[in-house]
Amino acid sequence: KPLREMSEAAKQIAGGDFEKRVRAKGHDEVSQLADSLNNMAESLDQQERGRREFISNISHDLRSPLTSIRGFVQAIKDGAASPAKIDRYLDIVLDETDRLSKLANDIVDLSQAEARQLAIEKSIFDINRLIRDTAMLFETQIIQKELNFGLSFADNQNIVSADHEKIRRVIYNLLDNAIKFTLEGGTVITETSVKDGRVWVTVRDNGVGISTEDQKHIFDRFYKADSSRGLDKRGNGLGLSIVREFTRVHGSTVTLISAPGKGSAFTFALEAGSGG
Repeated sequence: KPLREMSEAAKQIAGGDFEKRVRAKGHDEVSQLADSLNNMAESLDQQERGRREFISNISHDLRSPLTSIRGFVQAIKDGAASPAKIDRYLDIVLDETDRLSKLANDIVDLSQAEARQLAIEKSIFDINRLIRDTAMLFETQIIQKELNFGLSFADNQNIVSADHEKIRRVIYNLLDNAIKFTLEGGTVITETSVKDGRVWVTVRDNGVGISTEDQKHIFDRFYKADSSRGLDKRGNGLGLSIVREFTRVHGSTVTLISAPGKGSAFTFALEAGSGG
């Protein structure tokens, strides 16, 4: 009877009913098989919930810019926009298309990373220079928010062996995150240190911080902490997922130290290159 129940349950699970479970009693082989079947069903159920949530989130993030693009293009086409407004409308359309392009690229990169298909092209470069160049992209936001922005490097040069473009994306996302969630007049510092043949990079701020509960999910795709929702109007919730996967393919793990109201510090390490 237990085997017949498991056979029927397996058919239902195969048909898409991932909430189906079987009763497992005792400690014999049949009970162990029932436990394995239930564990498999639970895993499939979680994956299905994740898939549905992914579709829901991606639909929302696609709908918003597409609606904006359609509205402005329609206004131009119908002649409802004055000549003075057309250029501004086109700038908004370009901005939204860039947003869609970034979203598409992030999704592709995450899918490849999670499928262990993300290739890296290592080169030898100065991580300090990369941090400086990336930080310059945020000059306008830093000035607007009157942030105390600092760079603290272990040496004049800290040479690493890594994929330049992927680490640029990691640093960009961490700086974007720190600046976005640090209030006006706050502090954002990026620093490097050297230990055990590795160069450690830390981006820290004294911003809103992240609760212990949110820290459990902060690297999940599309996740946005409750404390960040009012400050992050345009983010798609993929930035820190990209950070996690891009550091992982470099054999590193990004760590987080944070507390509500006390800011956050994200740290990862890279292999030191020649001269590092």
